[in-house]
Amino acid sequence: MNLLRAALILPCLAVAAERPFDDYARGGNLEFVAHAHRALAAAKPEENSFWAPASLQAALAALGEGSRTISAKEISDLLRLPAPKGPDPDFALLHAFNRATAEHLGAPDLSAAEPGSPDLVFAYRAAGHLWVQEGFVVKDAFVATLKGAYGPAMLRKADFRRHAESVRAEANQLIEKETEGILKEALPVGFFDESTRVAFAHVVHLRADWSQPFNASDTRPAPFVGVDDETRHVPTMTDRRRLRYAAFDADGRPFPTPKLVPYANDDGDARHYPTAGGCQVVTIPYHGRRASMVVVLPARGGTLAALEARLNAPRLDAMLRSGDEYRCLVRLPKFKAKADWDLVTILPKLGVTSVFDVSRADLSGIAAPPPPLYVSGFLQKGELEVNERGTIAAVVTAFGVAAGVGRADPPKSRPFVPRFVADRPFLYLITDDQTGQVLFMGRVLRP
Repeated sequence: MNLLRAALILPCLAVAAERPFDDYARGGNLEFVAHAHRALAAAKPEENSFWAPASLQAALAALGEGSRTISAKEISDLLRLPAPKGPDPDFALLHAFNRATAEHLGAPDLSAAEPGSPDLVFAYRAAGHLWVQEGFVVKDAFVATLKGAYGPAMLRKADFRRHAESVRAEANQLIEKETEGILKEALPVGFFDESTRVAFAHVVHLRADWSQPFNASDTRPAPFVGVDDETRHVPTMTDRRRLRYAAFDADGRPFPTPKLVPYANDDGDARHYPTAGGCQVVTIPYHGRRASMVVVLPARGGTLAALEARLNAPRLDAMLRSGDEYRCLVRLPKFKAKADWDLVTILPKLGVTSVFDVSRADLSGIAAPPPPLYVSGFLQKGELEVNERGTIAAVVTAFGVAAGVGRADPPKSRPFVPRFVADRPFLYLITDDQTGQVLFMGRVLRP
């Protein structure tokens, strides 16, 4: 699948009382999202991509808690956390951000919020798990912090030395259960071995129906121009509904979308839309209106790659928060996406190198040396499906910490009715409407 030029971003962010992470949510958080997304897109330039920013943030924060000096600074810099007050970065802000998102989205399904739709579902779950080798002494502060973030049941004893494959099998069974069978064998053979001392996994599962599902009888094949400029006919959902809509010029400033047009005017008139370099943005809420999908579609004549190159915190923030309600004509392809990221090769491109090098890693926040500790594996895997009913997504982000000799060197880097017709590559993000955390993100070049 290729990524469509349109970018899906989730929600209209709800207004809430000022929280300690609010500035980070709109600033450093979105800078991290934009920076990491570009690196992932560059790693697979001709493919659809999908990833979970919130899950990667959670795993990096857990690793950061166990890091010191250069390793902690590299992780903090990638996450764009505020400057530390002490000698080492403070990841408490990110734990609070993650916890607020999980509590907001994980609250009981409030079907009563939308009378007449008892069959609609919104369910979100995020969980963290920590495995520690039996007899290996980890620092109390490290364990206490992660228990505070994920609960006491997150700590599990393991015997990596003698039964690494059995531990992997048990971990995969847990991940499969927590994702309702979507992710099977997420951790590959060899991810744990006899040198593993500590492992962490963050699991996210979303099952979200649209606030107003699309009518399957209106789904028909429609042309989609892929990144290779080939036109394919793909199943495309269609509806007219009131949605938050915005448009932006190439410089990031709002495009003046008309509210009213002459009665005989064509809604498809090019004068009503931004020119090449700009984009259109539409927000489609999920049941319960706690989260949304925001789809960002590059203007005709522009490219998804050019749009991605200009992404930064102010532009993403404007896309997630700006716009007015219009009765829109929306055409959106159905699509599926998979995440399969070896983050050992991606993170060094984002400035996190020392943790993978046994001679440079400082993971003394996990356990006091000797032996020296280093990150032996780091991955993110997941699946997502978008259809007439809504969205299903599941992701796991995991890393293993090993003792002994690691790799010598880190790996090499490498009333106007707006017409929102996603018939070309697009970007998508799914976010919490209240906290602003980006849960999932990807690109569609071919649906």
